[in-house]
Amino acid sequence: MGHSLRTSLLLAALSTLLVGCGDDGPPASEESGSTQALAVAAHRVTAEEIRRESTWHGTARPAQELTLKAPRSGQVTRVQVARGDAVEAGDEILRIAEPELAARIDVLSQREERLREEVQRWESLQEIQAAGPAEVNQARLQLLEVQETLSSLQASRAPSVRAPVAGRVIAIHAPSGSHVQPGEVLVEIAEATPMIELSLSPTDAATLVGARDLRITSGEDTFELLQVVTTTGEAGMIGAQIYIDASDDALMKPFTIRAVETHDALLIPWTALATEDAVPWVGLLKGDPPEVTRTDVELGRSHRDGVEVLDGLSEGAVILRYDPRSVAEGRTVEPVEREGDR
Repeated sequence: MGHSLRTSLLLAALSTLLVGCGDDGPPASEESGSTQALAVAAHRVTAEEIRRESTWHGTARPAQELTLKAPRSGQVTRVQVARGDAVEAGDEILRIAEPELAARIDVLSQREERLREEVQRWESLQEIQAAGPAEVNQARLQLLEVQETLSSLQASRAPSVRAPVAGRVIAIHAPSGSHVQPGEVLVEIAEATPMIELSLSPTDAATLVGARDLRITSGEDTFELLQVVTTTGEAGMIGAQIYIDASDDALMKPFTIRAVETHDALLIPWTALATEDAVPWVGLLKGDPPEVTRTDVELGRSHRDGVEVLDGLSEGAVILRYDPRSVAEGRTVEPVEREGDR
């Protein structure tokens, strides 16, 4: 009898609990909490003018360095320039004489002198009819042959080595009096056009080439850009050769290159971002009343005040200003924008 009474009491209690957990809805306190909008800090996305300045440093070097080599063996007899001198294309740099050639020229010069005397003697004999025209012409022919040979040797006795381009002498390897062999380096000349060479990342190289406002300075002097040439370097780097309008006085001086870039972009604060599986997203507020919706975004360049959004948001959109993971998706909210965001 006692056991049956206890069983009846347990069933009655269970029935009471089931009635309380039926479909009559949640308690009044929970119902009122779910319909109340949550006040959240919000940010309105607007297009802003972004100004980005990139700076690089380099040293001006010759666009080209040329080596002048000895065309033949011989002795350097005269050097017309010194290290650091400016030269124009065609200027004489030095001369080379061949000792054996000089000896032959001396011998022929002496023979020429003797033949001149002989011609004069035959001409004198002809005047007194002691010699005929044949002897005189023979002496003249011998003199002419020697003179032609001597003239040819003298022309090649000390060939001039001349500057092929305008520039500046940066080294002299064969001073006056030195003996040189064919192909031996005599002088080095730096072409006049200065060039600044940089090694850049692909992003920086694109910024440099596409810059509309490029400023090239050395000290207080500003220089005009002539051309930018890029080449593929090692380890994914890009080589950039910047040719400037400057005299060779600019060679070996330090230069600063500044590229100023401005463009409009959608900028959002870093605090508005969350990441899941390497995909960035924000809490977008949509509807009336607004609800939180997760929205994936594509990001661009980073800035001190935030990051550019390339895709996923449009101008005028309102997002959670702070960690979007702190508010459940679908939650009804009351956005509170800061004065500067409106």
